[in-house]
Amino acid sequence: MEQRRAIAYEEVEPVVEWRQVGDDRDVVEISLPGFRKEQVRVQVDNHGVLRATGERPAAARGGRWVRFKKDLRLPENCDADGVRARFEDHKLIITLPLVVPDTRKEVQEVARVGAPAAEEKETKEQPPPSTASGTRTEAENERRLLVNMAAAAAVLVGIVVAVWRTLSS
Repeated sequence: MEQRRAIAYEEVEPVVEWRQVGDDRDVVEISLPGFRKEQVRVQVDNHGVLRATGERPAAARGGRWVRFKKDLRLPENCDADGVRARFEDHKLIITLPLVVPDTRKEVQEVARVGAPAAEEKETKEQPPPSTASGTRTEAENERRLLVNMAAAAAVLVGIVVAVWRTLSS
């Protein structure tokens, strides 16, 4: 019978630099000396956590490997769908787009207070701001919540029926 050797890992803690670039994005740089692009993976989960992982053979052979795992909590105003990563010069560079609050709506509200009726009507007929930037309106968030609740209720009903059938037979 062939014996397989267990891989021995050396855990490393990479250096992380997080900086804000303007009001619309943050950049995270993770220094990964000795790693190549193919050896690194970046994921964003549904709970607002970015996870960067990687493993590679150690420089000195002998069955040892080097690996890392870094979890970072995304800012509340981060557009998780727009997160982008690239690998260059032994650094993993992750761009986190930030949703900037739309202050135009507040300005319109202030202007509307003292505006004549004709100007107010014209403001009301303008289409709502585009959501192409990835931000969702409150109505879209409520609709999404209702759909999720309906799906959860359907799954729960299915489980109850399955248990009831099992117990009744």
